[in-house]
Amino acid sequence: MKYQALSFLCFLILCSELSQAVRPWYPPSIKRCFKPPVTGPCYGAFWNWYYNSLTGRCEQFLYGGCAGNDNNFQSRWQCYNACGFIGISG
Repeated sequence: MKYQALSFLCFLILCSELSQAVRPWYPPSIKRCFKPPVTGPCYGAFWNWYYNSLTGRCEQFLYGGCAGNDNNFQSRWQCYNACGFIGISG
C-alpha cells in the first residue's frame, strides 16, 4: 500500500514538472503584452491602446488616467513596437 501511494505521489510530481516545461517562457518585457486592459479608478477618459493577445492586434480601450497596468500605450505605434511581433509567425 505504501508503495502505491509513493508511486502515485511521484507520478503527480512528474506530471507537475512536465506541465511547467510545456508552458512557453516569455521575458518580463513581453509578459506585459498578455495582461488585460485596465481602465483604473480615475475618471479621465483617454482612448489608449493595448495589445490583445487573443486577436494578435493592438486595440483601443478607455483608460481613466491612473492605476492601469503596463499593457497601456498612448499610440498604436507604441503598442505594436512593444508587442506586435508576438503574433508574427514564420
